[in-house]
Amino acid sequence: MYVKYLERHAMAGVGMRVVRWQRVPVGVGKLAYDEVLGSMRLDREMIGMSKEELKTSKEKMVELGKKIIKEETAAAIAAGHPDVTPSAPPTKPN
Repeated sequence: MYVKYLERHAMAGVGMRVVRWQRVPVGVGKLAYDEVLGSMRLDREMIGMSKEELKTSKEKMVELGKKIIKEETAAAIAAGHPDVTPSAPPTKPN
């Protein structure tokens, strides 16, 4: 009701910000958490998966990056590229 009064009697060019609170029963967060967790199907997906399948996407990306560097370095050496030597580790780009 107070917000309606402020809206009705607002001055031109003056902004207004209102925060409305809602009362909820104790334990509503746990109910929402259980609902989201149930929809994710984590437990059912992880049963029977190998350790390799459970790797995070970051670990998979690092592993893939190392594989690509190894393959590309080997191809550059085989092609006789002057900037690549078998003993030189790959350098990070600036």
